[in-house]
Amino acid sequence: MDNTKTNQLDFKLIDALAIGEDWAEDADINNPIHVVEIYIDGVEIVEIFRRVEIPYCEQEGHPDMAGSYGHESPKQLYRDLINAPKESSLTYEMGVHPVCCRSCGMSCCWAVTFHVREDESFVWWYQFEHEHRDWEYNLEFKFTKTDYAAAMEKLLLWKDQK
Repeated sequence: MDNTKTNQLDFKLIDALAIGEDWAEDADINNPIHVVEIYIDGVEIVEIFRRVEIPYCEQEGHPDMAGSYGHESPKQLYRDLINAPKESSLTYEMGVHPVCCRSCGMSCCWAVTFHVREDESFVWWYQFEHEHRDWEYNLEFKFTKTDYAAAMEKLLLWKDQK
């Protein structure tokens, strides 16, 4: 990894039903369920995961499984990301769930986790792991603290939306 390069982080609020999240099929069309897409350098994180997972899923005989994830609510994602660098938090120990199971919407069912560390200038997302597979992600993202705070501000504004 290039330690001098920084990544760009952005979030997009979307309607879970509109993007075909299976778990949202019973949602009231007049009351959308909002979830968050995470973009790193303009690429949605599910696509980043899909690219890594394709060879593993092909080897397992299920190529359609690669990148098959749902999206977290703004509230859940914000809570995980805020708590992740705090050594006393469960998220620090267990990791952030940036995605969930596309079928049931549960974070622990079928998901990838990562850890967060920060210093005065930067925030890193690292140690990406699948909860049920031994796939090697070899991903690490480095954000400037200023850009990261701006992205987190978006999540804060959305965190109480249903």
